[in-house]
Order: sequence, then C-alpha cells, then structure tokens
Amino acid sequence: MVDRIIKQSEVDSFLIRIKNIFPNCIAGIICDHHGFPISSQIADKVNMKENELALLAISNRISLNKKLKISKIKLDLDEEKKIKLLLLIEGTNKNLCGIADLRNIVKNQLIF
Repeated sequence: MVDRIIKQSEVDSFLIRIKNIFPNCIAGIICDHHGFPISSQIADKVNMKENELALLAISNRISLNKKLKISKIKLDLDEEKKIKLLLLIEGTNKNLCGIADLRNIVKNQLIF
C-alpha cells in the first residue's frame, strides 16, 4: 500500500512514458480496484467517458466491440493488485510489440 501522497504530475508523467511506447494508444486510465479513476489520458475520438473506462479496467465481463479494431491491455500496477492500468491501443494485437517495455516500466515504477 502507498504510504505517501501521490502527485498528479507523477502519474501523468507515468502515462506519458507509456504513450511513448505505444504512440497509437488512444486511451489510458489508472484506477483503483473499485473503479475510482486516479488519472487518465483519453483522445477525443474515444466515445467513452473516464468512468466507463475505469469500469472496463476492473471488469472481466465488459468487452469492446470487436469491429472497432482496438486492442485492450490491462495490468496491475501494485503487488496487492489494487491499482489497475487500462490501455486502449488502436489497431490489432499485432501492433503490441512494446509489451515487454511496458512490463519493465510497470515493474520499475515507484509510484504505486
């Protein structure tokens, strides 16, 4: 569990580092295990609100329309699995060559 206050700038720079790995990322959200959004970056072309993306991050039942050709990446950011990351990547699963770099960033981050 985090024993310090997290700055918004820290979380935003974390999302920017991820966006550098996946330039075709159209949405990224960090939320807690209840679906409360902590931070997000959502492109204007995404027709979902921050709350909907947060619920998508914590739910296993909600899925995206397969016709949209958007890949979904979900990861836990902390050891207790209470902080979730959801990324929506434009394109198919073949465009996900940065997964190893993403896992390294998540593993080495000190925010959560």
